[in-house]
Amino acid sequence: MKHAKKIVSFLLAAILVLTMSVSAFADTTGYTITVTNSNKAVSIVGKEYNAYKIFDVTYSEDKKAYAYTVADAFKGFNYDGKTGDDLIAAVGAMNDNPDALNAFAEAALKYVTDNKIASSGSAAGAVAGDKEQAVISVPSAGYYLVAGNTLTTNNQKVVVAACSLTTADPTADVIVKADAPSIDKKIDANKNGSYDEKDVAANQGAIGDVVPFVVKSAVPDMTGYEKYYFVINDTLSEGLTFNNDVVVKIGDTTLATSAFDVITEGSSFKVVLKDFISYKAQKGAAIIVTYSATINDKAALGSAGNTNTVTLTYSDNPNVADEGTSDKPDLPTGSSPVGQTPESQTKTYVTGIKLTKVNEEGRTLAGAKFKIEGESLNITKINSEIFRESANGTYYRLKNGTYTKTAPNNNDALYDSTTVKYEKVETVTTNTTAENIVREGWVDASGVLSFTGLAAGTYTITELVAPDGYNKLKAPITVTINWDGTQTTVWSAVIGDKAADYDNTLGVVTVNVVNSHGALLPTTGSTGTTLFYVIGAVMILGAALILVSKKRMSLGR
Repeated sequence: MKHAKKIVSFLLAAILVLTMSVSAFADTTGYTITVTNSNKAVSIVGKEYNAYKIFDVTYSEDKKAYAYTVADAFKGFNYDGKTGDDLIAAVGAMNDNPDALNAFAEAALKYVTDNKIASSGSAAGAVAGDKEQAVISVPSAGYYLVAGNTLTTNNQKVVVAACSLTTADPTADVIVKADAPSIDKKIDANKNGSYDEKDVAANQGAIGDVVPFVVKSAVPDMTGYEKYYFVINDTLSEGLTFNNDVVVKIGDTTLATSAFDVITEGSSFKVVLKDFISYKAQKGAAIIVTYSATINDKAALGSAGNTNTVTLTYSDNPNVADEGTSDKPDLPTGSSPVGQTPESQTKTYVTGIKLTKVNEEGRTLAGAKFKIEGESLNITKINSEIFRESANGTYYRLKNGTYTKTAPNNNDALYDSTTVKYEKVETVTTNTTAENIVREGWVDASGVLSFTGLAAGTYTITELVAPDGYNKLKAPITVTINWDGTQTTVWSAVIGDKAADYDNTLGVVTVNVVNSHGALLPTTGSTGTTLFYVIGAVMILGAALILVSKKRMSLGR
């Protein structure tokens, strides 16, 4: 069937009571139909609702009996071969059959549209206290069709309800029950595959760490539908790699992988639940979807974080013909039988340490080598690159903080080692382990060495080689990075026991490493040998004075 039936069968609250002999009387009662929104996921504010009278009602003189007749505007309405009293009787028999009543209401709405029937009253949704409501005033009692554009994206009217107004019941309350489905995404803090209060909207981690996600929705009211789209759309930032490990659970049942498709499109993917209409009887049952992503080498540092955003595409307009299958909404040009929920987003934060090598005067120095250690280390980026030791590697590490494929050739002094080889890690996935990942390196020409892709934790940084002419640090530097656990992330850091500068925009703690000159020892031509020369001269002068004195004495002077 190419026309999907409208969900929005909100369930047609009318009971048609038929009586025999009745007479009309003057009616001065005020009649209203109040449409109330019960779903926070959608809004009816500003949406127009209209009431169309299908049947008039007449009363006995004592007003204890009443009967219906077809309203003038619907005299030509033929539903399933029934008109007049036969139509009224058929509708009265639909009270316990919401699907049948919904089909009747949809046919009545089509008749209204095709014949441009004017409404008996209309109202726009507005905020009323803590609710959203549209209060429609109509001039007389009767059986009314209520239609509006609650959920549709193209403002096409859909059935909301059918309801009767009588002198005994001059008002009717209609609850918008055909809720737009909602969806919520969290990070599975306990990694237990369930959705609970301990799950969080943000976390932090290191490159190579796996982030588990849990998505929650529910089986919507699909009354009146023969086909229903239910597609979860997930978009990951480039710092997260989808691990293609989707598990879907509806109620207490874990679905077989054949019950859904996972369609990847670049950094995004879709989970398409097949034959979703088959879950119609499980209205309200929880839908839990779990999967994971790996923090990769493109992970962003700083307050922007690495986002993962989810939306849900769902059926919302069966009045539009579509050419899609029961699984994928392949839409004809200009049609829109689906809606989409607001986004639900998580963030994963990553941090780093930026060392700057300086002398006592603050001038940057090259030629220093450091290593980093710590319990939170996984895969570390050094100066924006990841390398690991490998006998089959094609790179060599240089003392200027870079790597080269050029083998040593009479330039041994430029190389950190002429024998150790490295391979570059181009892409981090779940198969990338921390084994043999380089965690030491040389500062670059500007004296900077960065260790990034880190999680919160305590790190020890040791100077392995000092710049020529400077003393090596006597003790390692201890850097502790803390995270406050919110989506508006605030990091802080401590170096030793003193607060450090943390740049929340760049996502790094900055550390200036100061080296002192080596001790000044005596050298040739220095003050030390000059002192010997002075002492020697004094001794020679003293000997000369003694010699002259003795000679004068011998001459009798």
